[in-house]
Amino acid sequence: MFNQSITKKVVLLFLLATLLLVGALAQSNKKPAKPAPPAKPAKVDCSTVTDADIVKSIQDKIKADPNLKDQLQQINVSSDGRVVTLDGRVKGNAAKITVGKYAKSASCVKSVVNNLSTKLKVGCGAGQKLCGDICISVKSGCNPM
Repeated sequence: MFNQSITKKVVLLFLLATLLLVGALAQSNKKPAKPAPPAKPAKVDCSTVTDADIVKSIQDKIKADPNLKDQLQQINVSSDGRVVTLDGRVKGNAAKITVGKYAKSASCVKSVVNNLSTKLKVGCGAGQKLCGDICISVKSGCNPM
């Protein structure tokens, strides 16, 4: 009788271990849940965005860039009809490209005219006016940072 009860316990224990093993294997074969797709940025209603909003947005990006910190007084951003014009002077082509990218990435911008120069010029040329200590297009608004 004693052997019979031990045999039942061993069989029961074996069945329980098998059941746990099957459950563990079934759990490990499950495919991981797919991550949720990234949320799309909210679409901006451009009918409510003004040229002043666009200029401020671009200026904020430029001001936040530590590589442009010593050039802020040399960069002018203006917008007319969502066409952004960049005037002034920056230190190198990389800075000119970076400022252009900031302008292009702003919401509701139709196009960007990048008139930034990488060379020091003396005096304003034809079709330019003075804005602070830089020359800008006569068509551009003077918006020094």
